[in-house]
Amino acid sequence: MKPRVYYGPMPRLRASDKAMFSKPNSECVALYQDKMERPVIVSRVSNTPMPYRVVAGMSVVVFATMLDAKNYCDKRFKEVRD
Repeated sequence: MKPRVYYGPMPRLRASDKAMFSKPNSECVALYQDKMERPVIVSRVSNTPMPYRVVAGMSVVVFATMLDAKNYCDKRFKEVRD
């Protein structure tokens, strides 16, 4: 994820923006926002025993299943929907 500078209001995230947060070795599978409306990304990383990664700011938490990652995010963040 590249840092971007916005002058004025931040653009609103949509669920269709997942491609913007994907990389060649990881695919964004869900988007959330924290209390300050910063993006929280749930991605699936290939070739690793703990494939699901939750990135919130500078913190990264890894999980073995998508269900664990979703449960973690549902308790702490608000899901982005279209």
